[in-house]
Amino acid sequence: MQISNLVVMAGWRQFANEGAGGMSERNNNGFRMSDGFIERWTRVLAVSVVAVPVLGIALGFASDGDWAPSWLGDAAVVIIAVGVVVPLLLAAVMGGEAITRGGGLIGALLTFGIVALVAGSGLDRPGWATAGTVALVVSAPGFVWIGWRAGVPMTFLGIPVRNRRPPG
Repeated sequence: MQISNLVVMAGWRQFANEGAGGMSERNNNGFRMSDGFIERWTRVLAVSVVAVPVLGIALGFASDGDWAPSWLGDAAVVIIAVGVVVPLLLAAVMGGEAITRGGGLIGALLTFGIVALVAGSGLDRPGWATAGTVALVVSAPGFVWIGWRAGVPMTFLGIPVRNRRPPG
């Protein structure tokens, strides 16, 4: 099953088809999804990547209280991790899908690479860190490649890169 089919099943299709640049037709900015859809999800994910970890941190401080259950500190760590990883995963998958059908797989690989590298380094698991590095080495250029092919506006070191295909 393709990621784009999952997007349709999840109900994102109705939001993506607002105005020009729905998922089936290319927007002027090179993306498959409308500007409104992209802006809405960017706001939601940006707020959640801050708000959920802040909730976890607050629970972590609360876990120091004498009244706190023993599991509250562990729950706080899980909430912080999920609050960072899930929005990152959604942003990467939706970003890849916004560029091209199936591009979400590159986004998922990018997220796996980040998580595996950080977890492998933090937990002293060199195999995880190596797998994360390989995933990042493959996925980062993969995003550039699919964006280039789709004509998504890009910059390199702040300098705009011309990657638009000639009309026709």
